[in-house]
Formats: sequence, structure tokens, C-alpha cells
Amino acid sequence: MYIVIDTRSRNVMGDFETLAEAKVLFLRLVAAAPHAYRDLLVVDEDWVEQPVSEEEVLAALRAAIA
Repeated sequence: MYIVIDTRSRNVMGDFETLAEAKVLFLRLVAAAPHAYRDLLVVDEDWVEQPVSEEEVLAALRAAIA
């Protein structure tokens, strides 16, 4: 299981079976509110942070403005 968390509000934004699904939500949230990039995390069921690369974030932002 993978969880997307807003560390500022401590809200769980969603939980998913796969890392790919969690990254989709993470990237959608970043595209909608780029300033939230630093506040969002993807963690696994052991609460270990799963990285989302800068390239993935930039691609999501480019797609949002296209």
C-alpha cells in the first residue's frame, strides 16, 4: 500500500495499491497547486518515503499548462 500525505495539514490525500497510482495523485495535486510540492509525500506501508523525481514533477507541470 502507498499513501499520499499532506505533511502540513497531516491529511491523507489517498491510499493506493501501487506506487504508480499514488504518484498519479501526487502529480495531479502538484499540477493543481505547485506550491504544495514540498508538503506532499508518498510513503509505503512502513511509512518509508517513496521518491518522486523532479523530472516527473516537471513533466506534470508542463502537461498542466499545455
